[in-house]
Amino acid sequence: MDIGAANGFFISLANQEGFDASGLEISSQAVEWATKLQRPVEVGTIEASSFNNQFNFVTALDVLEHIEKPREFLQAVHIALVPEGYLLINVPYVASFTAKISGKKWHAFLPPEHWFYFNRKSLRNLLESVGFEVIHQRAMSKSFSVSYIYLTILNSPQFPHYSKTFLSKFKWITKSRIGKIKVYLPLFDNLSMIAVKRSQ
Repeated sequence: MDIGAANGFFISLANQEGFDASGLEISSQAVEWATKLQRPVEVGTIEASSFNNQFNFVTALDVLEHIEKPREFLQAVHIALVPEGYLLINVPYVASFTAKISGKKWHAFLPPEHWFYFNRKSLRNLLESVGFEVIHQRAMSKSFSVSYIYLTILNSPQFPHYSKTFLSKFKWITKSRIGKIKVYLPLFDNLSMIAVKRSQ
């Protein structure tokens, strides 16, 4: 189960690798898009679901920071997993070097879109409090399309208005070949953890 599945792209990749993957997503528009692409994504939240000991793996990539009650979210994930099932979780890493040198300008400071921020200790403690055991953790970097980087800057409150006014003249980037180019940004400001379900 992929939570926050959007249009189901990750689910599609998982199923290509032999998993029986499905997803939950709160955006009905994203689910409609996934349905058109024949990807098994449903509208809903894990907290409101009736899943019980059903999944071997749950993924929540860039989701927990958006959750108003993260402990209740993780409790629901714990219930949905089979014993010894795995959770892969990824969040913005507030203790990263990038976050520290950026200060208030860090790109992941997005109130009210992001409710919470985590370091290694706080995320581990939260997972352990609901019955998970963390077995792997690492700081990660990602590759982004030029279009994604452009739109992030354009919509970010951290950048001054005059710079965004200037950048708005280049919206053609999002529909061009240039916009599709992938750029690796060695920020290491994402924290990834793999946790296994233990008995509480």
